[in-house]
Amino acid sequence: MNKISDKATIGKNVKIQFETIFNDLVNQLNFIEEAHNSYNNGYIDPRQNRENVIRMIDCRKKLNKLLNNA
Repeated sequence: MNKISDKATIGKNVKIQFETIFNDLVNQLNFIEEAHNSYNNGYIDPRQNRENVIRMIDCRKKLNKLLNNA
């Protein structure tokens, strides 16, 4: 019984981690899309987009690692 509850707790923690990382990934995608928005008069700050792309890649790697370990 302890093993089942431990697995359930681990599963819940992984789910929370996954949701947190996934939400960060969606935020980074939204930032990148917003930077390319036509309302910005065509001005794109490449440094800011680069940071968002790097964070997005990092999120994808973390999500893949969580999925592979699950």
